[in-house]
Amino acid sequence: MATQERLTSRPFLALCLIAVLILVVYQTATISRERALADLQHRTAADLGRYSLSLQQELDRYKDIPKLISTHSELLNPLLHPGSDAEARASLYLEKVNETIGASDAYLMNTEGLTVAASNWDKEKPSWGVILPSGLTLKTASAARQAAILR
Repeated sequence: MATQERLTSRPFLALCLIAVLILVVYQTATISRERALADLQHRTAADLGRYSLSLQQELDRYKDIPKLISTHSELLNPLLHPGSDAEARASLYLEKVNETIGASDAYLMNTEGLTVAASNWDKEKPSWGVILPSGLTLKTASAARQAAILR
């Protein structure tokens, strides 16, 4: 009788051991996955911080340029005397500024947001006469830390 009890308890014991083994494997996989996700989230946050700092440094490189060149007569004349050849001279000046600072494009806009001069005046698609999108003004562009004269 003891032998028969041992024979019937062996499959039960084996089944219990298999269940415990499956539970341990599942728990290990779950913990490993959680740790991997936490590590990935930590690395992603660190990368985002580095990219954000890099972008901010790049933007800071240009932040004072509009203020610096805003008093130049070549840029004031098209705003004070629209429709004259001052717009062409301003575009040539912006082209030189653009080459010097390495920006993609530089624009001069009036208070209505109309582009009156652009560094890309000689390109296939110049930005002459482009108006800022509805709702975006020079004041909101400055508040959003977007360059109003450089892009």
